[in-house]
Amino acid sequence: MKFFDADAFGDGTYTDFIFCGTSDLKMYHFMWEEIRDTYAYSNGYFKMKKVMMGVQNAYQKFEEEVLEMGSEHK
Repeated sequence: MKFFDADAFGDGTYTDFIFCGTSDLKMYHFMWEEIRDTYAYSNGYFKMKKVMMGVQNAYQKFEEEVLEMGSEHK
């Protein structure tokens, strides 16, 4: 996890954000379930406004694994 302070940037919509990296989406999901059960979250000390998911180089993995395209096609 990487934590970022965003107070001085943008339009003030977000004050902080976290970048989470994982190789296990099930455990990532469980992490968020545990966060929702914390005292701080359930009593409104912070909010999660938006969670965005992404996969690094996903198009390349798709081409290699699904389309079976090797590096010669790039």
